Amino acid sequence: MLRIEDGYLVVYEEHAGSRGGDYFYVEQPEGLIPFCKLYGRYAKLEFVSRKGRRKTYVYRVPLAQVEGKALYHFGFTNSGGFYFRGRYRVVGGSVIEEGTASLKSLKFMLFGRERPALRMYEEYGIPMALEARRLMQKTGAKIVASGPRVYDLLTDPELAKVVSLIMPTWQGRVKALDAMLKTAHELYVMALITDALKARARPLPWSSEPYWALEFASDYPSVILDSECGTFTIWYQFSTKPWFNVVREAIVEWIRGGEKRGIQHVVPDIVVFEGEVVDRREVSFNRVKLVIEAKHKELSLVDLEQLNAYAEIFRRPKGVTLVVPFLKGAGRARGLLRDVYIVEHVNYSRGGPGHGVNEFRAIVKRALCDNAS
Repeated sequence: MLRIEDGYLVVYEEHAGSRGGDYFYVEQPEGLIPFCKLYGRYAKLEFVSRKGRRKTYVYRVPLAQVEGKALYHFGFTNSGGFYFRGRYRVVGGSVIEEGTASLKSLKFMLFGRERPALRMYEEYGIPMALEARRLMQKTGAKIVASGPRVYDLLTDPELAKVVSLIMPTWQGRVKALDAMLKTAHELYVMALITDALKARARPLPWSSEPYWALEFASDYPSVILDSECGTFTIWYQFSTKPWFNVVREAIVEWIRGGEKRGIQHVVPDIVVFEGEVVDRREVSFNRVKLVIEAKHKELSLVDLEQLNAYAEIFRRPKGVTLVVPFLKGAGRARGLLRDVYIVEHVNYSRGGPGHGVNEFRAIVKRALCDNAS
């Protein structure tokens, strides 16, 4: 990714967001600055993918421009996993590897426009992730997260912040921080269900110990809970269609060159089934008791389409409760949504739980305990 050649430092960067992206930073007194910001005039665009999402740049920087400077190399796997390749320094016409660094101690220079998203993540995202982990562990189960974002949040939300700031543009950082905040809110809301029920997790049939299996659109549940109100199965990011079919349809559509046709599949944030449901093949919508779509900001038109789709699918059986807990205010949602519980300020911040948390707990208890078979 970097080498010395004919008096130049040659650096390769793959700009692809957090899906295969590869980025260098330069250590300056004001913090780490993206290599592309300092030395963009030496860059040559070598490759652009079909849709322009992935771009490969090659920099040929005169050695005098980088002599003595420390370079940091960060990257992402194609599945979104983060890695730190190392720290390097250019000295006397050679590249010296200086080893690793404490990632959480790194200071990134901010562009400015990402500051509001960063403040929101620090105020709400980190506390919610930590509280979600505490409540999940309180059920007596360990946590197994397969997705990079969920794993980073529940393992070390401070490090997840650093990973978001590795994006070399303010737009990329805002997008990454917003995605982290969204996921932290979903996880916190899901953990509040167990807290409302005072539930304990039970082992899945193929495991000797209980655990939270957190995976996007999995064919298997996230956790099975026992409570005084009965047994319930929680499914995080539940796909109403088998995910294999969803992916296959998307690939066929892409090959045909078709345009996206609105909401093609429905994936609510959280679905709660009555009883034990251990496999997608056992799923019956008649056993759905609670459907939750957590919102960390005001509704968009796409959100409204999704919520209408949820109502169409899940309201057919009687006794299903639809809840939309908002991180902060609901805005125009109250005038647009009917037959849906809207709860504002369902959050956890540095100051503790938001004032909508108790209301949300009460709705969960009514939905699951008062309607228990």
